Amino acid sequence: MSQDQPDAPVDLTLESTDSSDQSSALSVTAISVSTPDSTPVDYGAPYDDKDADLILRSSDLVDFRVHKLFLTKASPVFNALLVATGPSTSSAETHSIALSGELKDGFSVICLPENKEVFESLLSAILPVPISIPDTIHDLLPVLAAAQNYGMFTAMDLLRSKAAYAGVRDKTPEVAFRTYCRAWDFGLLQETVDAAKATLPRKLSIDNLGLDLQLITGPALDELLNFHMSITDNARPTLRNFWRTSQPLWASDAASNHIQCNMLTATPVVGVPLWFALFGEAVDRDLPASPSFTSFLLAMTQHIQVNSCRYCSSRSASFLEGVWNDFLACLSAAVTLAEWDFTFPEKDTEDPHETIPKIKDFGPPFDDKNADIILRAADDIDFRVHKNVLGIASPIFQSMFTLPQPISTLEDALTHIVDDKDGLPVVCMAEGSATLSSLLMAVYFPSLTSMPSCPEDAFELLAAAEKFEMDNTSSLIRTLLIHNDHPPLITSDNAAEAYGLAYLHHLAHEALLAARRTLELPSSLERYASDLHILDGAAIYELTCYRTRCKDAVLECLEAVKSGKSPSAVEWLTPTPAQGSNCASIAPREGTPSGVPMWWDRYLERVAEGVMAGTTNPSAKTVADRPALQLALDAHCKDESCEFCPRIYMRKEEKFCTMLEDELSKAIEKVRDFSESA
Repeated sequence: MSQDQPDAPVDLTLESTDSSDQSSALSVTAISVSTPDSTPVDYGAPYDDKDADLILRSSDLVDFRVHKLFLTKASPVFNALLVATGPSTSSAETHSIALSGELKDGFSVICLPENKEVFESLLSAILPVPISIPDTIHDLLPVLAAAQNYGMFTAMDLLRSKAAYAGVRDKTPEVAFRTYCRAWDFGLLQETVDAAKATLPRKLSIDNLGLDLQLITGPALDELLNFHMSITDNARPTLRNFWRTSQPLWASDAASNHIQCNMLTATPVVGVPLWFALFGEAVDRDLPASPSFTSFLLAMTQHIQVNSCRYCSSRSASFLEGVWNDFLACLSAAVTLAEWDFTFPEKDTEDPHETIPKIKDFGPPFDDKNADIILRAADDIDFRVHKNVLGIASPIFQSMFTLPQPISTLEDALTHIVDDKDGLPVVCMAEGSATLSSLLMAVYFPSLTSMPSCPEDAFELLAAAEKFEMDNTSSLIRTLLIHNDHPPLITSDNAAEAYGLAYLHHLAHEALLAARRTLELPSSLERYASDLHILDGAAIYELTCYRTRCKDAVLECLEAVKSGKSPSAVEWLTPTPAQGSNCASIAPREGTPSGVPMWWDRYLERVAEGVMAGTTNPSAKTVADRPALQLALDAHCKDESCEFCPRIYMRKEEKFCTMLEDELSKAIEKVRDFSESA
C-alpha cells in the first residue's frame, strides 16, 4: 500500500488510558480550597481524639484527628514535614504534601491525595485502633501503595499479613491479571509478582485477554510475557528429565508388589505407566500453567477403569503424594528462578533541587541578534526566534504573545516562561532540541527542510506541529515524509512500532497507515513483544479491533468474488471468443455464462477459511497471492489431467490477481476507525 496524502478526515479516536486511580505518585496539590459545596467533615471515632494535635484531610474532604508522634515514628515522610528541618524536608516535597496553612479548631491541617477508605486502613495499621483490612485485593493495593510512598514499611508488613490471614486474594486468573496491572501501576513489587504467579493458568494471547488488554501498560505486559516464558523455558527440561528418571521409582514399587502396570510405555521412557507419560506430555503442552493433584488422580483413575489395572489401583496415597510432590518441586524451582529474574521499573530518585542545567545556544540559523524571544528545548538548548514568525505559524504562540500573562488556556502546549536571558523572555518547551530544530526549520525555511528517517523522530516532529496547531507546517511535514528520498517511513517490518508511536502522539492518519501495514504480518503478543516499550495494551486492543473489521471486509469482498459479482470475478469467468469449455470441473452458476471452475471455487473457500481462522493475514497482498492460485491450478491440472484450464486461465491469472488485490485494498481502506462497535 502506498503512503498517500491524507484524502479525508480519519474517523478514529486514539485515547490514552486514564490511570489516575492507579497512580502511586502523590502529585495532588497539597493546599485545597474549600467551597460551599465541598465542606470538610470529621471522620468521627476512633479518629476524633480531643487530645490530637494534627488533622489529616483525605482527598474526599474527610478529616482524621491524629497525633503527630504516631505519624513521625511510622513515616520518614511525615517526620521530615513535621519534625526535621533543613535538607531532609525535601522528602516531604517529593511526595507533594505540606502543611496547608489552614487551622481547624486550632489544629494544623495536611491535605493528602488518598481517599477516606485508603487512609482509614492505613492509619489503622499505625495507630492503636482495630485494623481495618479491605475485602478485596483491588481495594488493598492503594492502601499498600500509600504505605510504601510514606515509607511505612512496618505497616505494609502488618497489612499484608492480616490480609493473608483474612483470605484476601485473587480468586481467578482473570482477576489476578487485573491485580497485576494495578499492582504494577502502584509500584508494588511483591503484589505484582504474586499476581503474576496467579495468572499462570491463563494463556497470554490477544484473543484470551480481550478487553483486559486495555488495562495494562506495554512494559508491564512485556514483563508478564517474559515471566510466563521464563517459567516455561526453565520448567520444560526439568520436567522432561523428571518423567524420564521416574522409571526406577515405579519399577522399585512394582518389584515390591510383584506386579506392574499393564500399560507401560516402550518409548521414549521404558517402564513408566502410559497414563503417567501422557499426563506429563499434557503438562508440557500447557506450561506455564500447573495442573492440580485432582487432575493427576483423574488421569490415573481413568486408566484403571479402562484397563482394569491392579497395579495402579493398589498404589498407596503416600506413594502418589510423593510422586506429585517431586513434580511440584520441579515446577516450583522454575517459578523461583522466574521471580529472581522479574524486573520492576525503578523510580526516579533524582532530586530536582540538585540538578543544575547547563544551558547552551543552538547557534545558526537560530541565533539572530534581532530575535525577540528564546525557546528553550527540554535538553536546555536555546533557540533565538521571532514572535511574529511563530505567531503566524501557530495560533498557540499567537495567543501567548497577545493575551495577558500568565496564560492558562494553552492546554500544556508550553511549559512555562522563565526569567529573561539577554533581555529576551525565555519559553521552556517540552520538546527536545532535535525535534524543535526540525520544527523551526519547517517554519522558517520550508524549502530547505529535511525529514527524520526513523518513525520515532518523524512522529515526534509531526506531533509537535499538531500540538501547536501549525496546519501548514503539518501538511508540509506529511508531504515530505511521504515523498522523501529515504526508504518508506512505514514498512511491514516496523509497522507495529510506527503504529505505537502514532498512537502515542495521537496522530490518527499515521496510526491508520501503520495499522494497514500490520495486516501483512501475523498478530500476536509475541509478534509485538519487541515494541512493547511503545505499545501498551489499549493500543494493541484497538489494533486488534481494527484487524477484525478488516478481516470482515476481506471476507465480504471474497464472497462477492465467489458469487461472480465483482469485477475481478467477471474478468475471470467471462469466456474468450471460441474458447469453448471441455473441463469437467466447471459447474454452472447463475449469472456466469460459462460456469465456475470448481477448483477456483475451492481455492477461494480455502483463502476465506484461512482469513477467518487467522492463518492467512487479512491484507490485500497476502490474500491475492499469485503463487497460491498457481498451485491450485497446477494441482487441478495434475489430478484431473486437464488441458483446458491452463490454456484458458493461465493468461488471466495476472490480471485477475491484480484486480482482486485492488478490490481488497479498497475494501480495507473503507475501514477507517479502530472502535470495536463501529
